[in-house]
Amino acid sequence: MPFTDQFINTQNLNSALKVLELSSQNLQDLSSEKILDEIKKAYKKKALKVHPDKNQLPNAAEQFKELSHVYNLFEDAYAHGHFDFLFKTPTAPHINPTPAKSTLNTDYKTWRDEVVKDYSESPSLRHASQNSFFAEKLFHVLETQYPSVFSIPVTETFASIIAKHIFLFRQHYGYEHDRATQEYPNSELFRNLAHDLVHNGFNLMPEATNAYVRFKMQDISFNPIAGTHVNLFVHNEFKNWFKSIPLQNPTLWEGVILFKIDNNTVSINKGKGTPGIQIKKSSEAFVAFNNMTADAKSSSERQEHLLGFLNLIDTYIKTLQKAKGLEGVSIAFRPIDIHFSGIKGTHTQLFPEPEFEQWFANLPIRKAIKAEENISFYKVDEDTLSINTGPGTSGIQIKKNQHVFEAMNNLTADSQYQTREKRTQNLIRFLKRLDTHVTQFSDTEQNIPSNQFDL
Repeated sequence: MPFTDQFINTQNLNSALKVLELSSQNLQDLSSEKILDEIKKAYKKKALKVHPDKNQLPNAAEQFKELSHVYNLFEDAYAHGHFDFLFKTPTAPHINPTPAKSTLNTDYKTWRDEVVKDYSESPSLRHASQNSFFAEKLFHVLETQYPSVFSIPVTETFASIIAKHIFLFRQHYGYEHDRATQEYPNSELFRNLAHDLVHNGFNLMPEATNAYVRFKMQDISFNPIAGTHVNLFVHNEFKNWFKSIPLQNPTLWEGVILFKIDNNTVSINKGKGTPGIQIKKSSEAFVAFNNMTADAKSSSERQEHLLGFLNLIDTYIKTLQKAKGLEGVSIAFRPIDIHFSGIKGTHTQLFPEPEFEQWFANLPIRKAIKAEENISFYKVDEDTLSINTGPGTSGIQIKKNQHVFEAMNNLTADSQYQTREKRTQNLIRFLKRLDTHVTQFSDTEQNIPSNQFDL
């Protein structure tokens, strides 16, 4: 049986329609209801031809089985609103997409704006306003966490992957817009989107606030002396890794070769004469540079090499942190160590970076500070920080005892009406928001110019 898939998607749409002797080109301008009517007519027409009671050919039973299978899948897709994705998704071609980089006639930002506009203005598209909402949210999260997406060429494969994940996003959350906004950035759904893009050859590099090797995309620059380079803001785990690399001893690591030229310079490539990077340290500052082989490439390839190696290092540092059960960049914690006691309530120990300790120490006492997304900071005394979204709302406190930091829910978050799971989620949510805020603040304060380095 040629068509054996368990569901209809854009990759197999034409194959499924071929079983019914239909073509997607003749259906795309119709409403979802009319498309289903055409599918029903085609099914009845072909069923009369291939039904075993009407057709004595040896393969008639197999043909009828395949026909019924495809028709049932289309009915199921219609029942779940999946026609929106199959037939009406703007700019997503309904062919078998491949990793081939055949670009569409627009750049990423223009294409993205057209997608959102098409979703919101198409009168024949079911769930139009819903799809528009989820498309905007998906693009916002993707661009925030992976700003390198702006330089990715929009290909048929890229458009198809995005269309698929907009549908999955809406299908999962429906009308729960607030929950979708809150959960999606850290959800498995979003991780699957990133995985699909990377798997198909699209180079994503995390934004500074979500990475252990951080930098600003707009700071990547080129000059004849330094070549392609960028300032880095790094985590203690990175510094430990950098320090641990043996001096003048080629080391095979994660599929590449590390060579520490001196205590302040590490070379990373795949062998002699191959594109790679160098990382230079001056005092506590770090800068990454392409080597001469990488910078002999085109301008887009130069940046791609730099991002690729930095992404490799960042992924490795994340692996080290995960192995320790830690989450967070500027302020780490172990979700498994979150406990409840009668005195402290829901609480856990924190493992802060120097940037967090500096930020905490510099906060003014008894002065409310408003941050992004309505979060407020209020330092009660030298050792106690209150964080919430307003008076009487759920939040947390950060307490310092000498050099030890702890986080704990406030009384509202630990109310008897809250389940243990909700209490734990509250603590984790506020710690992640705090971590993002402090990391962004630190990166702004510590933007170290590259002229501090001996080039």
